[in-house]
Amino acid sequence: MAGFVVNHDGRHYAYVNRCPHAGTPLDWWPNEFLTEDGRHLICATHGAVFEPDTGLCVEGPCPGARLEAL
Repeated sequence: MAGFVVNHDGRHYAYVNRCPHAGTPLDWWPNEFLTEDGRHLICATHGAVFEPDTGLCVEGPCPGARLEAL
C-alpha cells in the first residue's frame, strides 16, 4: 500500500495514495498531489478535490467521501 504525507498549516497528514472514487493513485506525476494554488489535494484521474487536513472530498465526483488516513 503506497501512501503520502502532506504538510498543511504546519501539521502533517498521511493518506493512502488511492482515490475513493476511482481507486486509482491520486498523483499523475510522482509526488504531485496538490491543486495549483496548493490549498487542496487533487486526484489527477477525475479531478476530485480533497481537504488536506481531513481527506474529505469537497469537489468532483465523490462529494462526502474521504481519503483513507494512515
